Amino acid sequence: MLRRYLGLLVTTTLLIWGMSADVAAQKTGAFRDYNKALQTARHKNSLLIAVIVKKECGWCERLIEHTLSEPDIADKIRKNYVLLIMEEGEKYPSMLNEEFFPATFFIDPKSGQSIYENIGYVNKRDFLKDMQSAEEIRKSLYETENGAATR
Repeated sequence: MLRRYLGLLVTTTLLIWGMSADVAAQKTGAFRDYNKALQTARHKNSLLIAVIVKKECGWCERLIEHTLSEPDIADKIRKNYVLLIMEEGEKYPSMLNEEFFPATFFIDPKSGQSIYENIGYVNKRDFLKDMQSAEEIRKSLYETENGAATR
């Protein structure tokens, strides 16, 4: 019974506590400034992954702790993407306005537009699928009918 109570207490605390965007960015090596992150993504020609978190959001913390900080995902992001973490209420483009958190947007560096979005907590397996889907969408944006890439 005590074990069950402690498990419920830990889960409730996780859902209530949440971490700030500053702490999340430090944990993941993410940018905190949208314009700098987008400029870096353009320079690297990499998708920008923008994650918007909310204070006291346990699901936001879970995304940071159990998905984005997971070694396989963290390594893939570091090599192939630019990560940005923002907090609800901060200044960012209106296309990123969302009422539910965490909110993840995959932004094409050329157009600056979101090409893929996911709202809510996403586990490792599904986040990897999201990354793949976003890459496929990005690739399709720059292909002609005969399959040749355009610029």
